[in-house]
Amino acid sequence: NELKNNSKAQYFIVSGLPYDYSYKPLKNEANQIRASLHKKGVNKIIAVFDEGGSFDERWHSGMRLQQENYSKIIIEMLNNKDLGLIFKPKSPKLLKKRLGDTYELVEEAISTGRCILYDKMDRHQSSVPVTLAGLASDLVVHTDLSAGTAALECATLGKPVLLIDREGMLYSKLNDLPLGKVRFNNWDDTILAIKEFNPKKNQNLIGHWGEFIDEMDPYRDGLSANRIGTYMKWLIEGFNQSL
Repeated sequence: NELKNNSKAQYFIVSGLPYDYSYKPLKNEANQIRASLHKKGVNKIIAVFDEGGSFDERWHSGMRLQQENYSKIIIEMLNNKDLGLIFKPKSPKLLKKRLGDTYELVEEAISTGRCILYDKMDRHQSSVPVTLAGLASDLVVHTDLSAGTAALECATLGKPVLLIDREGMLYSKLNDLPLGKVRFNNWDDTILAIKEFNPKKNQNLIGHWGEFIDEMDPYRDGLSANRIGTYMKWLIEGFNQSL
């Protein structure tokens, strides 16, 4: 990508995921969320991330697929009392408008006490850390291969993560992950994998990213931000010496 963009940069600095320092401080809150869902009889907690959307289908996949990200798994949850859901929309501000009538399903799911919707946001997008939802869950579902950083953050936590690619993102690096175990082309197949997944004994390696994570982040030590800051300091020191 850098070569195609005529970049003049001669080096890439591998730092690890910038927010990995937040994992430990979030663990207690995540455990409280898990405990609250377990009290409702939940035995399997699924976190679902959407990628936002545009009402103009020329620039995005449109609202139908976004609505499906909620309706398919909620219907499964309503039919399966062992299942709990955590929804972490990328942009909660227009979620109700984007979902239309599907939002009634969301409200029904929340009323069971087995569904959590993180709809707090800052100026532009959700203010809730991706990793909070990831840490609180047994299994993560990311619904778009056009991005995937939320999925990667959760995978580096050691969480099983499933990816749904309905748009056919042929050039995504995430296509290196195994089809039918991590990647799926629709929600129906993903739900079958969720049913098969056992949080206590994942013998079928559902959602297992293996060595792919090492290629994306070889550190996973909580020191990425420190690494970035240190390198920036070295650059400034070099510039000050007219290097």
